[in-house]
Amino acid sequence: MGGARAAFSSRSRRGTAQRACGLGIWLGIVASYAVGTWMPDAVVNYYQQSIAVGVLMFLACALWQAAWQYAPGSRCSCGGWVWAVR
Repeated sequence: MGGARAAFSSRSRRGTAQRACGLGIWLGIVASYAVGTWMPDAVVNYYQQSIAVGVLMFLACALWQAAWQYAPGSRCSCGGWVWAVR
């Protein structure tokens, strides 16, 4: 993931702050999907809900758990909260 993160960081530093935050949120959702593909299906089967509810639950968890951490650091090549502390 290091190479992908470096390519992401170089792309996000060239754009506006809004674009960088958007890319950070997108990275958080993609990273959550990489490890949480089971979640929408689990919501559908366990709670007997539609797939739309499962996808909405996944997006809510991805935004709550990962995307907010990637968005602020997306303008910095070192990433994470190191940018916010400087």
